[in-house]
Amino acid sequence: MTDQEEIHYLCCSDDPEKQIDGLNKLKINLSSLLDKHQAWNDLIKLSCDENRKVKWEAAEALSFAVPFMPDKGKVWDDLIRLINSKSCELSHFQTEALISAFMCISDKSKAWSDIHKLTKDKDSKLRDIAVSSFFFIFDSIPDKKQAWNDLHRLTKDKDPYVRSGVAGTISVIIDYVPDKQRAWKDLIKLINDEDVDVQKSAVRFLHYTVREFPNKQRAWNDLIKLTSHEYWHLHHFFEYGTLGYAFSGVQNKQKAWIELHRLANDVCINSRLIAASSLGPAYPHIPDEKIAWETLHKLTDDKVGEVRGGAARSLGFAFPYIFNKEEAWKDLHRLTNDNHWLAKIGAAEALGNAFPSVSNKEQAWGDLHRILNEKHKDEKIKAIQSLYSSFAYITDKQMAFEDLHRLIEDDNKYVRGLAGATIGHVFADIPDKQKAWEDLVRLTVDNNSLTRVHAYYDLGKVSIFKASQVENEDDYRKELERAIEFFEKASKENIKNISSNTTQFCLPFYRTLHTIIFEQKRAKEVIDRYLEEAEYAIRGSKSKEQLFEIVVILANALEEVQNFENLDLDVVKSETRLCTKYFDRVEELLRDTEKNAPFAVRTMRKGLPILKRNINEILEDIQKKTEQISEQTKGTPFEQLGNELSWSVQSLLKVTDPTGFKKDFEYFENNLSNISSKLPESQEIRKLLKCIREEQSIENKIPLINDLSSEILYQLGKMNSEKEKSGFIDSFATRASLLSFIVLELLNIWRPLSSTNHTICLLVIVIFFFFSLINYKHKTKN
Repeated sequence: MTDQEEIHYLCCSDDPEKQIDGLNKLKINLSSLLDKHQAWNDLIKLSCDENRKVKWEAAEALSFAVPFMPDKGKVWDDLIRLINSKSCELSHFQTEALISAFMCISDKSKAWSDIHKLTKDKDSKLRDIAVSSFFFIFDSIPDKKQAWNDLHRLTKDKDPYVRSGVAGTISVIIDYVPDKQRAWKDLIKLINDEDVDVQKSAVRFLHYTVREFPNKQRAWNDLIKLTSHEYWHLHHFFEYGTLGYAFSGVQNKQKAWIELHRLANDVCINSRLIAASSLGPAYPHIPDEKIAWETLHKLTDDKVGEVRGGAARSLGFAFPYIFNKEEAWKDLHRLTNDNHWLAKIGAAEALGNAFPSVSNKEQAWGDLHRILNEKHKDEKIKAIQSLYSSFAYITDKQMAFEDLHRLIEDDNKYVRGLAGATIGHVFADIPDKQKAWEDLVRLTVDNNSLTRVHAYYDLGKVSIFKASQVENEDDYRKELERAIEFFEKASKENIKNISSNTTQFCLPFYRTLHTIIFEQKRAKEVIDRYLEEAEYAIRGSKSKEQLFEIVVILANALEEVQNFENLDLDVVKSETRLCTKYFDRVEELLRDTEKNAPFAVRTMRKGLPILKRNINEILEDIQKKTEQISEQTKGTPFEQLGNELSWSVQSLLKVTDPTGFKKDFEYFENNLSNISSKLPESQEIRKLLKCIREEQSIENKIPLINDLSSEILYQLGKMNSEKEKSGFIDSFATRASLLSFIVLELLNIWRPLSSTNHTICLLVIVIFFFFSLINYKHKTKN
């Protein structure tokens, strides 16, 4: 590992080459550097360097570095100062860093206040930074009403770059906007903006906006107007089936179908292209399936290749709903051999959607196999994407894998990367897993950094798959640790690809899982940091949110048990609650998540028994401590209370519902109070009992009962010590009295005393003896 002093020295150099060398070493070793505050200050300083290359390298690393910084508040303040200083013109890197910091910072109200101020800044570049960040952080902004008002205001901004950013943002965040009707109205207004770039930005994600916009009738009415010839320069954005997504919510579908049918038969190419692309999403909702099929069938034979490509994609969408699948398959099969590259690309894409419903899967695989061997990179890319989703349905999986094996050597970096990603995705179904593993390892030394990132990431995923399959606990731990190692390498390699978050979730997630299962003693020190890093990367993924919730639950459960490790009964109760409240919730989430993340879920299932076993070991230690109290009370007036305390521990271990737990916990608390009342007066015990009775929360009572248990053990030990001492004294006094009597009698034989003196001495000895005996019995009774 590179020494941090050396890195800091290089970063502070006046030589740009040394500065860049220092930056590269800083980025590679950032996660292991001890003084992250110094590393962050170096990045901030160099991001404003006079040398543009140095500035670029430093600014590019800012967003990557944010999650590793312990003081997120300082990071945020530094970034806001950097942006306001306008000393670094690389605003897109500052935006990325700002987004990263916003997702990590706990005080989002303050952070939002700073961004809100940027939306009103006189400098349009700062307003643009604010608007660009909205695109990613809107769902996490605490005051969405104010944020939306800012966006609405900025639709009238004088700078077209700002308006363009607003248009793209509204398209994506409409699902989170409080006033969706006004948002749609603003979007339509921006589509009619005087600036063409603003118009294009407004329609770029329109297919997504329509799906999320609840008023599909209004969307349909506005979109139909956009199909007119005056908007011809925007029509290619309708290739994503935008109009078709609005069709599902139209009230008068017969009328809407007539309009869509008219576009399909229009002489204008753009109109037919819009119809061809929209028929797929609309197909299940069209009232006349016969005419809908005839229209789609006709468009697959259109004289324009681009229209045929749109029709091919619609065939893929509509295939499960088409009654005459044999004819539909003939059309799709024909299009896979089309001479126009756009038509063939559309067909290649459609194969992935249609494959599960195609009866002649041998022929479908033959078409896909043929396209995978085409020379055109776009055709191969679409074919690989279809193979990604249809691999499980292919009968000749060995041949399919051989195609992927060949494509990882392709000249095009995107083809190689996508082929590797597909191998990682379908690894469980690949016959030759060793060869597939070697292919992924080979891609880790690819000359393209993003390909290397995905290769390491896929090796991590494959290791998770292996961990989900093993039976031996040592092998399970080995595969889990190997997965973490690959995710770490992907994270380091990902420095140059800040926008990619392929490993941002997996690395901290599986680190957390490993820590919970195997490193409970370290959990308190590192688990919060891992969870904070994972939380940043879950946006927009339901399965990641559920997996994240699972590890949070397990972390809380483990922490709770560890916090009560010195408790007698309470910890056992806490474990009971863990097994019911925590593990039941975990099992529920695992069931919900298994479909979308099967191997992650299976890996977690493999680890749960290990975690439960480790927790049970903690509970056994706790139970031993309660037995110590019971043992120390034997032969004393507290024996019955000690037995009841031990019994209540056993009862808590068997609790399976929260109500029963609360009842048994209160019984245990009463037992402790009864024992406390019988002990000698103690100010500490009296104080703890008062606090316990006033506290309403069971969770908050537990630490107090922990202290009370310790005090009781101390008092019992003290009493036993005094008892032994007292017993020794009583025994000594009694024996001394008897010995004195014997000595006096012997003296009397040797030198007789007078009758009066002898009687007095004997009387004193007898009184001393009975006084000692009464005193001993009185102490025993108490």
